[in-house]
Amino acid sequence: MIPGNISMPHPVLGINGDMKEGAFDISFVIKVDKSSREYVIKDINVTLTNPYIGQLYNEKKLQLILKIGCTPTYKTWTVVDPIEIRLPENEIDLLLEVESFLITADKVDDYFDKTFGDVFDEDHFQLEKGDIVALTGSKKVMIPKENEKASLGSIFRFKKITPESDHQEMHFEFDEDQIVINYPSANRDYDPVTLLFDKKQGMPYMALSLYIIPALTEAFRIRMDEEEKSYSENKWFTILESILPDSEMSDDAFINAQRTIKTGLPLNMAFDEFINKNLRG
Repeated sequence: MIPGNISMPHPVLGINGDMKEGAFDISFVIKVDKSSREYVIKDINVTLTNPYIGQLYNEKKLQLILKIGCTPTYKTWTVVDPIEIRLPENEIDLLLEVESFLITADKVDDYFDKTFGDVFDEDHFQLEKGDIVALTGSKKVMIPKENEKASLGSIFRFKKITPESDHQEMHFEFDEDQIVINYPSANRDYDPVTLLFDKKQGMPYMALSLYIIPALTEAFRIRMDEEEKSYSENKWFTILESILPDSEMSDDAFINAQRTIKTGLPLNMAFDEFINKNLRG
């Protein structure tokens, strides 16, 4: 349902308050055609639970419009009554935004139904060809490249804090596609990040708890804040959405940070790592 700050002169299914009942949605699957290097959107299915709008659609009085956009590549496509859509692989990066509309295929002289919202006071409308009668709003669809793993490790970049910096404390930057972890180092002989993440002699699970979990906690705080929408197109944001969907999230950012680690609880793994390194030789 689209919030009520969008309005049209006639009732539109999908705008809050315009219809007393029913909904409009679409579903589809996306496959990769390796031979043509294209993404194929197919099995497009329309779901309409408002009887009046459903009848208009079944009588071919409405057309389905899909508006597809890829923000990272600035590409957009608009398709009418699609059965299958093919998009070049090199014009897509990470995600698509899909908006769906039902528009009139021709003039509708008497647009009226008892399911119209009370605000329309039982008015009858005349619609012109191309008028919108239903919409879904924008939906994000993750599209990882065939050879790209949407992994947690791909969203971080480490940057050592220089001695001249005014802020020696560990801190994070979220303005780029990767989360930048600015970390301090007081040891002249060893870099803490390099040493701790070393698979042979390091303690990567301890490093996970020291660096990654705090950064993820702040990232989830941003994701959960309704006013912090400027980061939603960043790669780190969309990958976190794919790793931990909204339906699996807690209302606690720190808990969400730990849930992204699918192999176990970070503190338990760090403690087991310490025991194995120091007490079991």
